[in-house]
Amino acid sequence: MKNRFKDNFLAAQKSTYLFSAAVSPLHRRVYEKRLKHLDMMFTQGDIHWHHSIEEMEVTRHRVAELFNAKNEDIAFGSNTSMNMNLLAMMYKQKGEGYNVVIPEDEFPSSSLPWYHHGFEVRRVASQKSFISIEDILNLCDEKTLAVAHSHVQFATGFRQDLQELGSQLKKRQIDLIVNATQSIGVFPIDVERYNITALVASGHKWLCMGYGLSVAYMNLNLRNRFKAPVCGWLSVENMSNMSSYPSPLKSTASVLETGVPPFHILTGLSTALEVVKEEGIENIAQQILSTRRYLIQELQKIDLSLISYDDTKDDVYSSHNSGNILIQVQGFKETPEQILEKLAEDHIYVSLRNGGLRIAIHYFNDCSDVDRLVEKLSLLLN
Repeated sequence: MKNRFKDNFLAAQKSTYLFSAAVSPLHRRVYEKRLKHLDMMFTQGDIHWHHSIEEMEVTRHRVAELFNAKNEDIAFGSNTSMNMNLLAMMYKQKGEGYNVVIPEDEFPSSSLPWYHHGFEVRRVASQKSFISIEDILNLCDEKTLAVAHSHVQFATGFRQDLQELGSQLKKRQIDLIVNATQSIGVFPIDVERYNITALVASGHKWLCMGYGLSVAYMNLNLRNRFKAPVCGWLSVENMSNMSSYPSPLKSTASVLETGVPPFHILTGLSTALEVVKEEGIENIAQQILSTRRYLIQELQKIDLSLISYDDTKDDVYSSHNSGNILIQVQGFKETPEQILEKLAEDHIYVSLRNGGLRIAIHYFNDCSDVDRLVEKLSLLLN
């Protein structure tokens, strides 16, 4: 059966695009909205700048709605690495001798800022790509400020039970910081229910909106404990004064928005979030998990093994599965790099991560994409 979602993704119609964990193609409406804004800037300049400000606040509300947060808890930024650095700078105000617990499988954006700012970083090893909450808690002590954990791991695709993790950390008065770059827009997150203190995410992967913008959630408790580590002319309460002298800062998370954002990208984010709401995030997740299940079945037929953890459940909320699937490359005649090249020759796009072949299934992918991939992999095995 034809996947109706694919109609809005030209790149996915022209190729077997299993590359969204790296970067997704633009949704048609995102592309059109961004072009419209650029066309306005080209033909009229910025005489309608106030519309861009209004759009920014609409977008902020859409982000808040996605995460069940308040508008004042949401900030826009350039990328996840910068947002994680800002968090590390805030926590550094506690002084020396504190630690942060982070899984071994994390993307560098989640770990490097904490090393850079001088924290003791305790790493949790995964067991066959499964990250145990018990193992995380065993590394925590009275000097643990936070656990920084991706909702979905970038390579293996393991999806953590954030509700259980957040509940356990709350009992121990330890903050939960979430990197949601690999799950934003495709798997539900409730910051209140999951007891999340802060969350960061970039939009160029699963939101299908392109490069250049990220979002951050920082709750009131966090903002009350630490002062903003950076400041710009848009960080102050009365920015219209344009005073070059110190002024009272905003109490909202937008205090971290030190200057003007790229509005043409912001309009893309707004449209991407609008699409997610219209389609329904549970429907998107279910489509991904359903296609994933079919992929696993087909890989088994040609004796290709998973590196990813697979719990066989297909539930949007309780499963540890995601759209990222990492498979073994042993048994092929070619090197991993040659496999990638051979697939690309047939316009089949996947990526190499952690010694395996990473297949990223988005909601615009379907069984026909899986069939093309598995057929080619089967030929490369023989």
